[in-house]
Amino acid sequence: MNYCTHCGAEIPAGAKFCVTCGKPVQATVSAVQPTQPASSATTQVTKQTATTEKATVTSATAPKSAAAQGHHQNGTQAQSATHAQATATLNPQVAARIDDTKQFATNYWHWFVSSLKAPFNTDQQAHAYFGMVTFALLAVLNALGFYVLLRHFEQTAIAAGASVSSLATLFGVTTNGTSFFTLSTFLKFLLLYLIIYVGAVLISYVMQIGPKTPKLFDFTNRYAHTSNYVLVPAIVVVLAAFLVPTTVATNSSDLLTSFLSSTKLFVGALAVESVVLHIGMIASVLKTEQEKFDRIYRAIGAVILTGIFNYIVLDLAMQSVATNLLRNFNWSDLF
Repeated sequence: MNYCTHCGAEIPAGAKFCVTCGKPVQATVSAVQPTQPASSATTQVTKQTATTEKATVTSATAPKSAAAQGHHQNGTQAQSATHAQATATLNPQVAARIDDTKQFATNYWHWFVSSLKAPFNTDQQAHAYFGMVTFALLAVLNALGFYVLLRHFEQTAIAAGASVSSLATLFGVTTNGTSFFTLSTFLKFLLLYLIIYVGAVLISYVMQIGPKTPKLFDFTNRYAHTSNYVLVPAIVVVLAAFLVPTTVATNSSDLLTSFLSSTKLFVGALAVESVVLHIGMIASVLKTEQEKFDRIYRAIGAVILTGIFNYIVLDLAMQSVATNLLRNFNWSDLF
């Protein structure tokens, strides 16, 4: 193969001129491709210079790039470690429980909404604990309402000049020096309401025992389904406790009069709660057919026995307070 001695291009056999540069073919033609033509040599030098400069710039910026890359890798590793730790903490069992809880809450909400639309339609399938959740929420709301109301009474009395120790003596409780209505007070109210609601469910269940009696959890769902709207006045109880206005009193008589007059909404919401729960109790008992006793008499018996049970529980719970209020405490000692 022949090549042009001027530009290095390949020359076909028998050609008299180079087809690339047009120079005449010399008598002596190179059989090997030349190292580089002049123009190609210049281009090569330029490329080598540019490469050298680029290498210099690269070497100059290499430390900074390495440092930046190191920081980036450290940040990525830290994020990976955090994610791995979170993944290790949230093991599959915990994640499954969280998903189950979310699903339980969603199903309860749908069941609650359906009960508001048709309270007496209790034949639909529901989780065994839905009724218990309703009564637990009701107990929490009522306990919170009384706790907030009594804290407001305490603050009003102290602002009027009463001492914390005298208020603690009045209600028969201990004090931490700044307040006698603490978290333990809320828990006591919560326990009291839980006992009342458990007693109401058990008494209603006993009053309709027979061949067609449903299971206890199913009956609890029925009772709650017929009275789920009781949570509405329960929320009003809490709001009314927060909205009780601050009154100014100079003596115990003015304090009690102004405070009691400002709790009318609170007391009214409690009364509505009681009516709704009794309606739900009667409806749940009437739902079960029995042969020995008429359903009306069983419903009346459930209401009467529940009233007696509540009276006994409240009497035992408020005995120390009532004793202080009616016998051993001098109201003039408040101020």
